[in-house]
Amino acid sequence: MKVKKYAALDGNSGFLGMPITEERTAPDSIGHYLHFEGGSIYWHPDTGAHEVHGLIRDKWGSLDWERGFLGYPLTDETTTPDGIGRFNHFQGGSIYWTPDTGAHEVHGLIRDKWGSLDWERGFLGYPLTDELSCQQPDSQDRYQVFNGGRLYWRATTNEVTFFTNPTNFGDGGRCITTPTPTDTTPLPTPTDTISPSITMGKELLQLIGVILIISGLLFTALTTLKKDITIEVGVSDRHLKYVGGAGIVLIIIGTYLLLRCNELI
Repeated sequence: MKVKKYAALDGNSGFLGMPITEERTAPDSIGHYLHFEGGSIYWHPDTGAHEVHGLIRDKWGSLDWERGFLGYPLTDETTTPDGIGRFNHFQGGSIYWTPDTGAHEVHGLIRDKWGSLDWERGFLGYPLTDELSCQQPDSQDRYQVFNGGRLYWRATTNEVTFFTNPTNFGDGGRCITTPTPTDTTPLPTPTDTISPSITMGKELLQLIGVILIISGLLFTALTTLKKDITIEVGVSDRHLKYVGGAGIVLIIIGTYLLLRCNELI
């Protein structure tokens, strides 16, 4: 079976390259494996023969190979539907890799929840971490970080819940005890507080607008005193028209500023 798999992958001209070990029996005395220059092929009577290579193989190896909780591979390394990521499924879970996230394992109820939300195609995206232990209040609780949020498994309820806000967990893997979960796509969280700088800017614009309107009214009022001003001050009709025009412009600008103030958050 392993020879057929190797041949199907183009043998020594394929990405696996030349074998660097003979066929060996796994420590459980059931499975068999061969290591190659570019990866490995593992065989088990329940799973068949599958290749594992690259960073996914490195991650699997760091988790104690087939002796770990992931067990034997169930698939070859496969490309995800978006054409970017890669994955291998194992007896006890999966390992997903992308150039941006690296290789991370997903298993258990957290993997089941992620799968029910359409795997990496859903709003959660790819895993950013392996499954991690909470430091408090219960170290038995587990969580995992994804592109779009976190999945949290609580030991006392054996349920997995989704969080849109990673800061709910605090630094260092701290988890909360009374989650407020949601299974919908994360939405922006509105805020009812207004920045002090925005408030000061709004008040300043209001003041300037009022001053401009008052000044404009005074300028236009001068035109009603045309005769007295012309006689007593010696202002010509042409200059008085300029004053009246300037007053109208000031009123328009002041009114515009007040309207803009009402649009500020």
